[in-house]
Amino acid sequence: MKSFYFLRIFSTVFLLSSLSAALLLNGCSTTGSKLAAQVSQTGVVATGDELLASVSCYSPEGKLIYATDPDRHGEEGKDLLFISGKTPGPLHIRAGMEPRGPRVEEFFIPFETELKYRLSMAAVGKPLGREMVLHLASDTLEDIPERERYLTVALRTRHPKQITMNPFTFEERYKEKPVPGLEITEGPFKARVESVRPDQVLLLMEVEDGTSIRAGFSQGKIRDGGDCYFLEEQVKPGQLVKIDSLGLIGQVIKVEKDTFTMDFADPFGGKELSCRVKFIPAGERDQRDGPSEQS
Repeated sequence: MKSFYFLRIFSTVFLLSSLSAALLLNGCSTTGSKLAAQVSQTGVVATGDELLASVSCYSPEGKLIYATDPDRHGEEGKDLLFISGKTPGPLHIRAGMEPRGPRVEEFFIPFETELKYRLSMAAVGKPLGREMVLHLASDTLEDIPERERYLTVALRTRHPKQITMNPFTFEERYKEKPVPGLEITEGPFKARVESVRPDQVLLLMEVEDGTSIRAGFSQGKIRDGGDCYFLEEQVKPGQLVKIDSLGLIGQVIKVEKDTFTMDFADPFGGKELSCRVKFIPAGERDQRDGPSEQS
């Protein structure tokens, strides 16, 4: 019995070796696009498959917060929370084997890094080449020290009603020579040149009370404070926020009279996201998504 099985195993190994050699000799190596073709023949994703994932993710309110298609980065209706990926194009992931990391600032996992991990775990068994909706959630990173996990900032920032600058800076900024009475636009503000001296231009800033403007973490509102303006964050507990420079998403957990506090321990801000996803083998290209992001 042992001799019989040994002969069968030997014959199988010999046959496979001969087949591999024949494929190589005929230019049919199983790497690159050939591997992609073999993967796609199965119709579903298996653990270890190299994939390109085209993704659009939406907040619980239905606003676009992430997209691999660069054409969608400028569309209207996207959320203030929108996170721009490191490289436009589909995400390169390995099904079921994507690491959860690396971290930024020693403790935190960026949104896109966590998304790749969650997509990797969810991909196994899913169909190839078919768009689907996945509901993805993260979990809290319990090893973040409390002093690092929470960020408390001012609810309002002060903006003066009078601004001074030297004439050279004024001309560089506004492309005009400063003269008394000249009116210019500075974002939502209307600025009027009040006086001009050889070393200084005095600007008076005006804006309507309640004007909506992008603040640090929300779509804020301007309030008239008498001798100054205040830009007030419009936040509430449970609201998602972001630190764009680090690619982090967090959640507002407390709003007080003068400050509010955010928690960045959960890479998805503690919310379940709805993501439209299509997986294709890494050797193929989805022309709508542009160049792929390389892991």
